[in-house]
This record gives sequence, C-alpha cells and structure tokens, in this order.
Amino acid sequence: MKEHLHLLIDATVANPPKSAEEAKAWLDNLVTEVGMEKLGGPWAVYCDDPENRGLTGQVWLTTSHSCFHFWDNCPTPFAKFDIYSCRHFDIGKVVRLFDEAFNIVNGSWTFINRNDATAHPEITQGTIR
Repeated sequence: MKEHLHLLIDATVANPPKSAEEAKAWLDNLVTEVGMEKLGGPWAVYCDDPENRGLTGQVWLTTSHSCFHFWDNCPTPFAKFDIYSCRHFDIGKVVRLFDEAFNIVNGSWTFINRNDATAHPEITQGTIR
C-alpha cells in the first residue's frame, strides 16, 4: 500500500538561501538524502513583489513534491516548507537538513499521515528550538 505522508515546516531562519542556484542545490540534496527520485526540477525563482519578496522553490518527485517560500525582506526572515510523498521518509532527517542549511531560529513542524482515507488524518506536531 502506498503511504500518504505530508510534512510542513514553519520557521524563522537566520540564513535564507541567497540565490535560486543555492535553493535548487538544496532541493537536489534533499531528494538524494531522503532516498527519492526527481520527476521534474528543481526550480527556484526570486519573487520581487514588495508584499511577497523572497525565494520560491519546488521539485517534483516520482512520489509527489516538495516546495518552499522564504520571505527575506523582513527583520527576521521566515519560511514555509512542505514535502508530500507516497513513500516513507524520515521526518527528523528532513527537519535537520532544513536547519543545517538555513539555521532555524525557531519554528514548528506538522506531520500529517493521510494513509486512511476513511478516517481523520493522524497529525503529529513539534517545535524547533
């Protein structure tokens, strides 16, 4: 049976990616580290809209996707990240990779196990720092 697993990270960060190339390299590394396969991408682009300034990145996986947006035009940059997969992955490893690259100041993670479509999803949450 395929799994349906979704991890979300909300965090303030000290070291947001400085370029689209850096963001794409991190997504490439993420795919390798969690043992998945790319279907497309990664892509990253800087959004210069004054209300939404920051880097957006995405990679399509053969088992679904991963994406993020970093807002960097504020006193404390922050990020929203998610990875959804029909294949098991290590939550701790993904959080650690995100923290090592972007230096989480504080944040939280939410893991949603959507395996049983007939019941409510199983939700686990934690804090970072």
